[in-house]
Amino acid sequence: MRKILIISQTQFGYLTDVYKYCEHLNKKLDITVLCWDYNKKRMEIPNVKINYVSRDGNLIKRNIRFIKACFNSFSLNYDRIFMIYFYLCSLLALRKKVRHSIILDFRTASVSKFKIVNFFWNTISKIEAGFFLKKTAISEGVAKILKLRNYSLLPLGADIIKQISLKKNSFNLLYVGTFANRDLEKTIYGFHEYCKSVQNDINISYTLIGSGWNNERRELQQIINAEHLDDKVKLVGEKYGDELTEYYNQCDIGISFIPITSYFDHQPPTKTFEYLLSGLPVIATATHENKKIINKKNGVLIDDTIVGFKNGLQVLLNSIGKYKTKEIQDGVKENSWAYICEKYFLSIID
Repeated sequence: MRKILIISQTQFGYLTDVYKYCEHLNKKLDITVLCWDYNKKRMEIPNVKINYVSRDGNLIKRNIRFIKACFNSFSLNYDRIFMIYFYLCSLLALRKKVRHSIILDFRTASVSKFKIVNFFWNTISKIEAGFFLKKTAISEGVAKILKLRNYSLLPLGADIIKQISLKKNSFNLLYVGTFANRDLEKTIYGFHEYCKSVQNDINISYTLIGSGWNNERRELQQIINAEHLDDKVKLVGEKYGDELTEYYNQCDIGISFIPITSYFDHQPPTKTFEYLLSGLPVIATATHENKKIINKKNGVLIDDTIVGFKNGLQVLLNSIGKYKTKEIQDGVKENSWAYICEKYFLSIID
C-alpha cells in the first residue's frame, strides 16, 4: 500500500477536499495528514493518521515550527507528498531528495476585494509554483490566473446529502457556506421583496448555515430583525458532515450566491455541486463556473443583486414542477467525491 503524506495548513476536517480524499481512499492508501491545530473539534477517519502542529507563539515562530514539521515528516519516506499551497511552501523544495515526490495543489487563487492584494498573492503563488515539478489545480480558470504550466486538473466534488421530493406550496431555501465577502444581505432583501409580492399565498422560509470572518452574522441578523423576518429567515452556525443532513432533509431549493467579480469568477462553487447531487434545483449567480453547471433542467442563473435574487426565486417557483430529482442528480454524477477521488486523485498520485 502506497504511503501518502498530505500537507495542509487547514485543520483536518475543515477543508472538505482533503477530508474527502481521506474518507474515500483510506482503504487504498496509507495516508498521513500534517496540519495546523486551530483548537477546533478534532475529526477522525479510520486508518488515517493526523499529525497536528501547534500554533502557539507569534507568526514567525509558528510558521518555522510548521516548516520544521514538514521536513521531519520527509524522513519517513513517503511515496507521494500532496501539499495544498501555502505561503513559503517553496522552502520545502530545497530538500532535493523529495522534490520529485511533491505534488503542489492550488485550491484557490487570491479572492480579496482589493486588486492589489490579489495581484501580490497571485504573483507570490506563481513564483513558488515554479519550484515544483508537479502541480494540480481545482479548475482551468484558477490555473490560468496563476499561469501554471504542466499541471493536472483536480476538480471539486460533492456528496449526496439527501435525496428529496419537492413539496407544493411549502418551500425552504438553503444557503450553506461562508458569510464572508458574499453579500448575502442581498439575498435576504431579495427574499423579503418576493415574500411581499406574494403576501400569504405561499409558505416559504430561508435558512443560512455558516459564519464569517468579522461581524457578518451579526449584521445579517440585524437585517432580519429590522425587516421583521424572524419567522421566515434563520441563521445557523457552522455545520459539518452529518450535522447538515437534517437541514437538507427540510430543504427544497439550494442558494449559490457568489458575487460576480474577477476574483470569484473562476472559483468552483462547492455547494452548487452539493445541492445538485442532492437533487435540489439551485438559484445561482451567473459566475463563469456556475454557468458551466446550471441549466434549465436544474435551476436558474441570476445577477448578484437584490432584484436578481427576487426575480430568480420567482422564476424558479413558477416552474418548480418541472424539476426532477433524478435528472438533476444524473447531470452532475461525475462530480461526486467518489468519482473525483478514483478518477483524478488516484491517477495523479500514480
